[in-house]
Amino acid sequence: MAVAPRILTADAFRVGSERILGGLDSITAQDTAAAAAVVVPRDGPALWAVPLTTPEFLAMTLAGGDARSVWSCQDANTALVDARGIMTLPGTGAELLYRQAIAGWTRLRCGLGAVSTNRWEALAGAGWDIATQSVTWLMYWHGLDSLGSTRFPWNLTRSNAYCDYTAGGTIRIRTVSGSGSSVAPVTTADVAMMACWNRAATTFRCWTTTELITSVWYPGAVDAAKGLGAVGGGGLATPLGGCSYMAAWVGAAAEAMDSKTEFSKFVGALPY
Repeated sequence: MAVAPRILTADAFRVGSERILGGLDSITAQDTAAAAAVVVPRDGPALWAVPLTTPEFLAMTLAGGDARSVWSCQDANTALVDARGIMTLPGTGAELLYRQAIAGWTRLRCGLGAVSTNRWEALAGAGWDIATQSVTWLMYWHGLDSLGSTRFPWNLTRSNAYCDYTAGGTIRIRTVSGSGSSVAPVTTADVAMMACWNRAATTFRCWTTTELITSVWYPGAVDAAKGLGAVGGGGLATPLGGCSYMAAWVGAAAEAMDSKTEFSKFVGALPY
């Protein structure tokens, strides 16, 4: 026996649609409320952001989204562990210090002494390759010394793209082709830096809490070791200080992070 087709009246369609749309609206509201409930950790006198989890990064509405690698720098010994499991930085040297107190902060730092062999580094092939990829790397550093020689605290890639702290107290970013330095010496105990190797824009620059530093682009960059310490420092001493937090983005995400707006989401309003 054939069953007569049911005819959906205009009123029935309207009621059904409202129920469906009401359900979707409810789901959207729930998702929005859940996102708003995520509290991004902040620390230090200036309340710098220290997101560690994917929900925390997404709650910051960063142009680059979730970080590719995150180092809490709260490690007890031997290495700075990447929470995403991509590029852990094994430690080498006699004066690597772990879980040191920072004035005005709840979190701790991993510190370096004044021996040229102190470093945390990953070898070529790990993490990223600046020969083919853009990289943005954020770091919070605490305590810069003035022992009278150039220091090499931070290498995006050894000898190709790196940042150092000079005897004159300025932050300098360098490539094989040239370098750029901060105008004024660094006088604060806490230093936030976000270095951006941007292949799309062919720029290498570093956002700091006081100014933007720009270096000379090096088109012949190759992959090499990455990390903190006297990596590629030519035997010069490392800085007396330590790191409490790092995060990195790679590829298009790194290029999206290369802006004052994105850096300010971590450290607040900037004076430039």
